[in-house]
Amino acid sequence: MRFIKGLLVMLSLILVLVGCGSENAEDLGADLERMEYEEGPGIEPNELYVRHQQAEGNYDDLKDYSDYYSTFLEHYHDELEVLYDHVDDDDEAETKASVERLSALVEDITDRPTPPEFHDLRDVTLGSLLEMDAIAMNVSDCADGDAAACDLTRSYTENLTEYLRTMEYTYDQKIAEFGLVD
Repeated sequence: MRFIKGLLVMLSLILVLVGCGSENAEDLGADLERMEYEEGPGIEPNELYVRHQQAEGNYDDLKDYSDYYSTFLEHYHDELEVLYDHVDDDDEAETKASVERLSALVEDITDRPTPPEFHDLRDVTLGSLLEMDAIAMNVSDCADGDAAACDLTRSYTENLTEYLRTMEYTYDQKIAEFGLVD
């Protein structure tokens, strides 16, 4: 009796395993393709496919902007490190010069024609100008020995780092969303 039960269990498992592999890969591929791309009454295409199709028309524009923005991020990062050094040294003239270079970088990237897919990234980039203005306003008082102004200057500089992180994160999400390779 035990032998018969074991035999039935093994036979059932074999049938299940054989049944799982009965659909060939071509049929599976066709089913998946039909599910994602076929439109009809009440059938909506996959959202990723739609975004990809919309971006495909201006892929070159997206790629060009993406490449340019990647370079912008590198320069922004480098200049932010320079700014930190000058803020730490309480060097008013060099801090202001560094802020001006960062502002010029931001203005340069925001003056470029921006594809609609990158408008939110552009908005984050523009927001960093507020912190730069605040640094420029407080650095003179900091150089004159005002400890509160020095703390504010450091705080605004740290906020620029957060803006950079947000810009990098948003940029990474955009290139992943549209299938761009950096």
